[in-house]
Amino acid sequence: MAANGSYNAVTDILTVTGDGLPTPVSSGTFPNANNPNTITTYTFSHSFTERGGDNTTNSQTIPTGIVGISANGVALYNLSAGSVGDPPAGFNYILAGGNQQVNRGEDNCGGVVESTGQYHYRDSDFLDCWKANQVMAGYNDYYGSTQFQGDNLRHPDGHSKILGYCFDGYPVYGPFAYSDANDNTSAVTMMGTGYKLRETEAVNRPAYSSIPAGSFVQDYVYDSELQGRHLDSYNGRHCVTPEYPSGTFAYFLTVHPDETETVTYTVTVTSEENGNKYRLDGDLYPNLNFIRGSTYIFNQDDASNDVHPLHFSETSNGIHASGTVYNTGVTYYHDGEVVSYETYYNSAAFSAASQRRVHITVANDAPNLLHYYCHWHPGMSMNSTIDVRSNKYLEPVFPYIFGLASKEQMSIPANQGIGQEETGGGSGGGGGGEEEQVVPTLVINNQPTNATTAASTSVTFSITALIEPENGTINYQWQVSTDGGFAWSNISGATSSTYSFIALSYMTGYRYRCILTGPIGEPTQAQNSPLASNLCILTVTGSDSEVDLTAILQLDDTDGRFDMTAVTVDRDNTNPGLATTTLRFDSTSYEFDLT
Repeated sequence: MAANGSYNAVTDILTVTGDGLPTPVSSGTFPNANNPNTITTYTFSHSFTERGGDNTTNSQTIPTGIVGISANGVALYNLSAGSVGDPPAGFNYILAGGNQQVNRGEDNCGGVVESTGQYHYRDSDFLDCWKANQVMAGYNDYYGSTQFQGDNLRHPDGHSKILGYCFDGYPVYGPFAYSDANDNTSAVTMMGTGYKLRETEAVNRPAYSSIPAGSFVQDYVYDSELQGRHLDSYNGRHCVTPEYPSGTFAYFLTVHPDETETVTYTVTVTSEENGNKYRLDGDLYPNLNFIRGSTYIFNQDDASNDVHPLHFSETSNGIHASGTVYNTGVTYYHDGEVVSYETYYNSAAFSAASQRRVHITVANDAPNLLHYYCHWHPGMSMNSTIDVRSNKYLEPVFPYIFGLASKEQMSIPANQGIGQEETGGGSGGGGGGEEEQVVPTLVINNQPTNATTAASTSVTFSITALIEPENGTINYQWQVSTDGGFAWSNISGATSSTYSFIALSYMTGYRYRCILTGPIGEPTQAQNSPLASNLCILTVTGSDSEVDLTAILQLDDTDGRFDMTAVTVDRDNTNPGLATTTLRFDSTSYEFDLT
């Protein structure tokens, strides 16, 4: 069961329902060695004020536990472990990112299961799972209809899409947004946080040498002057977005930028007390750090390098210590031309070349430790090392999703959002003579289908469903989405198995679906209630002809928006039936020119 959202445009209430599973995204294995809990389905239904387009502030400290919901219905949790892990007084371990001191068996999607069976995310690790095989593209048209370079979580211009909501009502975007917060034509860039590690330990904190920096929430401090910062202390900003071209406050996931680099080292050789030694950029045989995917160039043009060709090995001192040369991703150049490994170290060829370069593009499977050495002479780099690590690109960065406080007051669901647990079978037991209760199930036999119709003509969507094993009364509620399937609104009066209406040209592309609940009046509801039908798409051809205005100019005080953009009012001889008494509005709110 996918998560469902319905939006009441009059009250600005967004209601999210689901079963707590990450559908259509996968999850890891639970229980596992570090987490004894099993993912359990449960009924989630929570309503809160949607504030997209606003910028109001009524902040509160973010509590531990659930503080938001992702688009696939997985709970979003605070980064703090609270008292878990027995931290020092006044401190809280971080249960997110790559520096966790409390191992809770997090899966590859960043998901963890609580003792209640609730599966949740705390950081941006879920991005990789959402993008894998474009799984979210089939979730709804909001993700499926557009993408940026194959990434369905971004708009065609590169701006991230909405990935969820904080329970203060503001949307949560991915990590990419416009560089100028007020200009949707500016370049798209990765949002930078304003949080940084404290240079020295907070008061009463154990030394960094005993518990690494970044282990506690209190290890971080917000710096509004931090270079590269885009976001405020809430980990968001007020800005224009594709969904809100006039601006909204929004939260953004914070991740590491791409660390791919190209670095050139100038190699020279100097005579030291213990023989000839390499210097890189003037430093005597320094230790180096490589990032997988990056390129490093060793320039041996200087004449001091004669008869000292440089190579790499997984063994300190290379072939002089029974090791072998490491040539994965390595390219050798003499005077700008690619040469073989053997030609590069050939004494005559090496000395004759005025330009001598070694390029290494570090492979993704490169070993964690390498060494550099001279082909002909041992000990020229002594015991220096090259530490190799992966690019941290898109890895989570503190505070990951939300800051330490929310922008607005939050509506936190009771019991962490866990409602009546769905029946999923169970272990057998000794007989007690009691008849096992059979839980009903809603079954859709015929789904609504896409419709194409001419403007100003009637169109009908229908659905056929029943309840098994014993049929009962089903409640139907048709919904419409005007934004490609992201937000849904109930259609007033559309509460039967069919929904008919007049299709107008501006409705083309609208999505419709039906929400089924039941059996009505019975103490036990269907285990999959509420159940959403497949969405269907309306395509309207041609332009609108004269239509019955009384069917259009109708305000619904609970579930609709008043939209006059599609109505042309022209009182002339071709429309003689329109009298001034037909349209009656409050003159303080609307003006119409009926000339």
